[in-house]
Amino acid sequence: PVITKTYKADSTEVIYRNETKYKLMDNMTENPNTRPMPVIEFMKDTYGNKEPELRAEYMSYDCYGNPVWIISDNRSNVYLWGYSGKYLIAVIENVSELDVMSALNIESLSDVSVMETPDSNLYGMLSAALPNSLVTSYTYLPGAGMSSQTSPDGQTIYYEYDDKGRLSYIYRK
Repeated sequence: PVITKTYKADSTEVIYRNETKYKLMDNMTENPNTRPMPVIEFMKDTYGNKEPELRAEYMSYDCYGNPVWIISDNRSNVYLWGYSGKYLIAVIENVSELDVMSALNIESLSDVSVMETPDSNLYGMLSAALPNSLVTSYTYLPGAGMSSQTSPDGQTIYYEYDDKGRLSYIYRK
């Protein structure tokens, strides 16, 4: 769909247009009863009377419908999901899907998404194999929240929760 909005600024009208194109994804899970799901193919936008410019292309999705490779404003980023596709476990900037699959020696990024508990050394493997990229990784306590976040510079922040699942402590080692 194309969304057009008109804004007034100092008695000047500015027109903003956003175009988002969807496609049907039909290979989401191994379940034969799963219906095709609409996913974003690309987004374009513009101000004024110019032609819309491509802002983001959603290149591929995992078997749960999570976006795994997005090219946005000429930057290529890969998003890894885990815990059966429920949580984002890594963002790798400045790479392609093929780069990450090669680094992890897998055939599809869905191989990571389907893991109940992703490899705790994911950050180390990706950082070593993809030295020209920026890797941010996350781990979770399912049902409670994020348990750690490792930034591209290797700094890790840890999150602890009390018996009721409330965030109780944040620290760095």
